[in-house]
Amino acid sequence: MRCEHDIDAQLIAAIKRNDPISYNKLFIRYYVRLCKYVYSILLNKDDAEDIIQELFLYIWDNRKKIDIQENVSGYLYKMSKNLTLNHIRKNATYRVALEKQKKLSPEYIEE
Repeated sequence: MRCEHDIDAQLIAAIKRNDPISYNKLFIRYYVRLCKYVYSILLNKDDAEDIIQELFLYIWDNRKKIDIQENVSGYLYKMSKNLTLNHIRKNATYRVALEKQKKLSPEYIEE
């Protein structure tokens, strides 16, 4: 029986060769797990799904350049975490800007 790491490495190698079937297999293997991981941080299902979809889009768009030094699972979880932290930072910046706007414009009414 093949090791999970070997299967993932073979999928990545095939994705680098423009194989959409292998891409779909990788997506199916990890999508739900990664969504659950991101959801455990954000507690928002829609945002978690968006982040993981962004991750897989990045993988496909950059398939020729992807150079995974660790195991594929570790890479995907690390990327998920980084994208999640970026999402949190972006939303925090947006909230700060919104608060500043409210202070500058007392007539501002949040809808």
